[in-house]
Amino acid sequence: MHEQQGIRPAIIVAVPPGRVRYPLIVVVPLTTQMGTWTAANPSIYPIFQKGTGNLTKTSVALLDQVRSIDVPRVRRLIGRLNVRDYSAIAVGITQLISQPT
Repeated sequence: MHEQQGIRPAIIVAVPPGRVRYPLIVVVPLTTQMGTWTAANPSIYPIFQKGTGNLTKTSVALLDQVRSIDVPRVRRLIGRLNVRDYSAIAVGITQLISQPT
Protein backbone atom coordinates (compact mmCIF):
# COMPACT_ATOMS: atom_id res chain seq x y z
CA MET A 1 0.00 0.00 0.00
CA HIS A 2 1.36 3.43 -0.94
CA GLU A 3 -1.26 5.72 0.57
CA GLN A 4 -0.40 7.76 3.64
CA GLN A 5 -1.77 6.15 6.78
CA GLY A 6 -2.39 7.22 10.34
CA ILE A 7 -2.80 10.59 11.95
CA ARG A 8 -0.81 13.26 10.18
CA PRO A 9 -0.89 16.91 9.30
CA ALA A 10 -2.73 17.88 6.16
CA ILE A 11 -3.51 21.05 4.27
CA ILE A 12 -7.17 21.83 3.71
CA VAL A 13 -7.51 22.73 0.04
CA ALA A 14 -11.30 22.88 -0.36
CA VAL A 15 -14.44 23.14 1.69
CA PRO A 16 -17.48 22.46 -0.47
CA PRO A 17 -19.78 25.50 -0.44
CA GLY A 18 -23.44 25.42 0.41
CA ARG A 19 -25.49 22.43 1.37
CA VAL A 20 -23.69 19.16 0.74
CA ARG A 21 -24.57 15.50 1.08
CA TYR A 22 -21.90 14.80 3.70
CA PRO A 23 -19.68 17.12 5.78
CA LEU A 24 -16.41 16.51 3.91
CA ILE A 25 -13.34 18.62 3.27
CA VAL A 26 -10.62 18.08 0.67
CA VAL A 27 -7.09 17.76 2.07
CA VAL A 28 -3.52 17.14 0.95
CA PRO A 29 -1.56 14.95 3.38
CA LEU A 30 1.93 15.96 4.47
CA THR A 31 4.99 13.83 5.18
CA THR A 32 8.42 14.54 6.56
CA GLN A 33 9.93 11.80 4.41
CA MET A 34 11.85 13.06 1.39
CA GLY A 35 13.80 11.41 -1.35
CA THR A 36 14.87 11.77 -4.95
CA TRP A 37 11.18 11.79 -5.87
CA THR A 38 10.71 15.21 -4.24
CA ALA A 39 13.47 16.78 -6.33
CA ALA A 40 12.38 14.94 -9.48
CA ASN A 41 8.87 16.42 -9.40
CA PRO A 42 8.80 19.52 -7.16
CA SER A 43 5.51 20.84 -8.55
CA ILE A 44 3.70 17.70 -7.31
CA TYR A 45 5.70 17.54 -4.05
CA PRO A 46 6.16 21.12 -2.80
CA ILE A 47 8.31 21.41 0.31
CA PHE A 48 7.25 23.58 3.24
CA GLN A 49 9.95 24.58 5.67
CA LYS A 50 9.57 24.17 9.41
CA GLY A 51 7.57 27.10 10.75
CA THR A 52 5.48 27.56 7.59
CA GLY A 53 1.89 27.57 8.81
CA ASN A 54 3.26 26.56 12.23
CA LEU A 55 4.62 23.22 10.99
CA THR A 56 6.95 21.69 13.56
CA LYS A 57 9.05 19.94 10.88
CA THR A 58 9.95 20.58 7.25
CA SER A 59 7.27 18.71 5.29
CA VAL A 60 6.31 17.67 1.78
CA ALA A 61 2.76 18.09 0.47
CA LEU A 62 1.68 14.93 -1.36
CA LEU A 63 -0.44 16.46 -4.10
CA ASP A 64 -0.83 13.05 -5.74
CA GLN A 65 -2.79 11.92 -2.67
CA VAL A 66 -5.54 14.55 -2.47
CA ARG A 67 -8.53 13.10 -0.65
CA SER A 68 -11.83 13.93 1.00
CA ILE A 69 -12.20 13.31 4.70
CA ASP A 70 -15.00 13.68 7.22
CA VAL A 71 -14.84 16.97 9.08
CA PRO A 72 -14.87 15.20 12.50
CA ARG A 73 -11.50 13.60 11.62
CA VAL A 74 -9.85 17.03 11.90
CA ARG A 75 -8.32 17.11 15.36
CA ARG A 76 -7.08 20.70 15.41
CA LEU A 77 -5.95 23.61 13.29
CA ILE A 78 -2.21 24.22 13.61
CA GLY A 79 -1.90 27.24 11.33
CA ARG A 80 -2.58 28.91 8.01
CA LEU A 81 -0.60 29.22 4.82
CA ASN A 82 0.01 32.56 3.18
CA VAL A 83 -1.04 33.19 -0.42
CA ARG A 84 2.43 32.41 -1.84
CA ASP A 85 2.66 29.07 -0.03
CA TYR A 86 -0.86 28.09 -0.99
CA SER A 87 -0.24 29.02 -4.63
CA ALA A 88 2.40 26.27 -4.86
CA ILE A 89 -0.36 23.80 -4.00
CA ALA A 90 -2.86 25.29 -6.43
CA VAL A 91 -0.31 25.27 -9.27
CA GLY A 92 0.74 21.68 -8.53
CA ILE A 93 -2.83 20.37 -8.34
CA THR A 94 -3.70 22.18 -11.58
CA GLN A 95 -0.70 20.61 -13.31
CA LEU A 96 -1.59 17.21 -11.92
CA ILE A 97 -5.20 17.20 -13.10
CA SER A 98 -4.54 18.85 -16.46
CA GLN A 99 -2.07 16.21 -17.64
CA PRO A 100 -3.45 13.94 -20.37
CA THR A 101 -3.72 10.30 -19.42
